[in-house]
Amino acid sequence: MAHIDDMTGRMPQLYRDGELLRGVLMQPAIQLEILDELGRTIAQSHWFDAAWEREDVVRLARLLDIEAQPWQDADEFRAWVHSLRNAWLRHSGSVTVAGLQSFVREYVERYSRAVAISAVPPLTLWTDSPDPSAAAFIENPGLKRILPAGPAALQPLTLFAVTNRGLDPVPLRFLLQNVSGAPEYVPLIANITTGQALLYKGTIAQGERLWIDSDGNGTATAAIEDREVSDRLVSLADFSPGIPFEGSAIASPAQAMILNRGENQLWFFPCALFDEQGLDRYLSALAALKITQGAFDSSLFDSSLFSQDALVRMFVAYEEAQPASFSIELPGGLMLSEAGQFEEALEKREALATSLQDGVDKLKAAGVQGNITLLELQEVQFQRDYLKDSTPKRFSSAGPTGTDGEPAIGAVFEKTGLNYSIFH
Repeated sequence: MAHIDDMTGRMPQLYRDGELLRGVLMQPAIQLEILDELGRTIAQSHWFDAAWEREDVVRLARLLDIEAQPWQDADEFRAWVHSLRNAWLRHSGSVTVAGLQSFVREYVERYSRAVAISAVPPLTLWTDSPDPSAAAFIENPGLKRILPAGPAALQPLTLFAVTNRGLDPVPLRFLLQNVSGAPEYVPLIANITTGQALLYKGTIAQGERLWIDSDGNGTATAAIEDREVSDRLVSLADFSPGIPFEGSAIASPAQAMILNRGENQLWFFPCALFDEQGLDRYLSALAALKITQGAFDSSLFDSSLFSQDALVRMFVAYEEAQPASFSIELPGGLMLSEAGQFEEALEKREALATSLQDGVDKLKAAGVQGNITLLELQEVQFQRDYLKDSTPKRFSSAGPTGTDGEPAIGAVFEKTGLNYSIFH
């Protein structure tokens, strides 16, 4: 032992080799060795990267006001603390994009080494739009909304509100579905707030669906089931209720309808167009907003039309940019782990996602919403079902009335004579 050799080395040579002296000095030497071991243990418990006990690591981290999560062992917690501390110190509190990216990248690397799994590849490339093969930091991510225009099918002249809570005006998309047994003719959808309108110059037959979409460049497109009908879709500018629109206001190809920020008032009705069918359905004059469907005890006599059946149901879709928010998407479709530890690796992967979210919540600015997602490996093939037939079928026929006998006069080849014939 080091201490017994050190003490005997200080004695004269005559005493240094004596067994009696070494026996006497052995007792304090052992106590000194024990004291040194306790000192090393105490010192080690104060070194964050060297402490053995989880409780010691947790106590040291409390100096930085960082608490451990129940699922974190000592190595996992060390990775957590180092990543948070570095993000705070190197990036001015880490409210910046660079600081948040730095935390995510460093924590993924340290956590992967601590638990011996690889759930996310090295984050060397960051993009600002969704990308399944790279990490993405998306500011003001889009929130897709699909809203029914009403609880059921819409009667003509229905007015309903759609609210855009996003940062910018966005294009609108529509789905009109005929849920009745009669066709709908020349449907018009107007945004009273922006003065825009879309008009489909055609018929939506029983069971058919009309999709009105935007191509991303400001042009509206239309399809009925599997038929492209964009050439039948037109748009109207400077639309105003009660004021007839001129032919010069009709634009083709149609321009996509825009949803302004805040509340927008949308209006629906079938509109009369020259040479388009729907005489018993559409409105021959552009009504004012006060005109409604006639209903007993709820509408005014001078501002009512004879009540018309509701034939189509409408859905409105748009994507609004969420204010004060960001989204981090990581490519987490593949995972490497030790053989035979699949269930444990899945638990560690879930813990990684939870810890990353907790860390982002600690680093982001107050009032800002931040979400982090580990993308799964998936293969998607979009398909749309199409209507090819509908039942029950309704047939109507008409024919001449009268007797079945031959006409007394008329021109029938080889039946009537020349003097008793007239042209039909």
